[in-house]
Amino acid sequence: KVSAYDWESGKLTLVNRYDFIKLDHLALTWKLERDGALVATGGAKLPAIAPGASGTVKLPDAQVAAHLAGSEGAELALTVSLKLATPTLWADAGHE
Repeated sequence: KVSAYDWESGKLTLVNRYDFIKLDHLALTWKLERDGALVATGGAKLPAIAPGASGTVKLPDAQVAAHLAGSEGAELALTVSLKLATPTLWADAGHE
């Protein structure tokens, strides 16, 4: 679960709601939009956040893009997706 994003530090807080597995089997991608127009996209490697625990991921590219987008008076939207990084028995890589 994505819990929060801090625009100042560029850190995204994630909560692992799984009971038995870490989050390092997932791939994180993001996109930043300003007033509905795509500004930037990127990805980040997830740390091995233990089941039931929280952790942070730094998204410096999103932080920089937000500043470059001239966010004063604009609506910024950060969309984060978590997908399978590798195929499993039940789904292909990229399943969201």
